[in-house]
Amino acid sequence: MKKIITVVSLMVLLTGCGGGGGTVAGTSTSDTTIASNTTAPLESNTQATSTAAIIAAPEFDFASARTIDIQFDVPEARTTEGMLSLCTKYSSESDGTFNINYDSCLVQATLVNGLYQSQMELTNDVNSVIGVIWFADPDLAPVYKEFTLAATAGASARSANANTHPTIVWN
Repeated sequence: MKKIITVVSLMVLLTGCGGGGGTVAGTSTSDTTIASNTTAPLESNTQATSTAAIIAAPEFDFASARTIDIQFDVPEARTTEGMLSLCTKYSSESDGTFNINYDSCLVQATLVNGLYQSQMELTNDVNSVIGVIWFADPDLAPVYKEFTLAATAGASARSANANTHPTIVWN
C-alpha cells in the first residue's frame, strides 16, 4: 500500500512540476533572441502606442504617495484637552459647515497644550484635508480648518531637497 501511495505521489509531483527545456516544432531554445528597445523617444504631440515608447524624465519619481509634515499650535486647545482628526473625504456646505467621512481620517491624536507635530502619508490624488479639533469640555464646539495642498507635478517628482516635505500649519 505504501508503494502505491509513493508512486502516485511521485507521479503527481512530476506532472505538477512540468517538463520544460524541450523544443517546439522545429525550434530550439538556443535560437531564442530578445529584441532590444530601439524605439525613439516620442515627440511632444505624439501618442504612445506601446509602453516601450514612453520615456520618463530622469527626475520623475514613480511614487504614488507623498509625506506631509504636520505642525499644529491650536490656541483654543491650550487650556483644555483636545483631540485632532485629519480626514481626506469631506465636503463643505454653503453655511460654512463640513460634511466629513470620519472613516477617511488618517490622523487621530491628542493635542498636548494645543500642540501636535508629526507626519502623514498622502496619496497623490488627495489635494486637501480637513482638520477637526474636538474638546473634552462639552460646552466647546469643535473647530474646523481646511488645508489645501499644492496640486503640482512636484507631487510625483523628486524635490531638490529630498528631506523637505510640504507642511500644513494650524496656528
